[in-house]
Amino acid sequence: MDHINFDLMYQMQREHHQDLIHQAEQERLIRAARRSQVKYSSFYRRLICWLGYRLVAWGQSLLKGYESLPGDLSASSLNLAK
Repeated sequence: MDHINFDLMYQMQREHHQDLIHQAEQERLIRAARRSQVKYSSFYRRLICWLGYRLVAWGQSLLKGYESLPGDLSASSLNLAK
């Protein structure tokens, strides 16, 4: 009877160990997924920031080009320039 009890305890301990390994692997995968999300979000944040600067620079150069227009078509008369 002690032998059956030992086998049962061994099997239960082994299953518990496998559950812990599986749980640790799941947590590792979740952490890896979160790290990759952070990398992508920082990449897109930098990309959007760069794009914003480029659009502002482009807009400023367009305004400079329209300042030399005659009469009512100039940027200053349209209240576009600051």
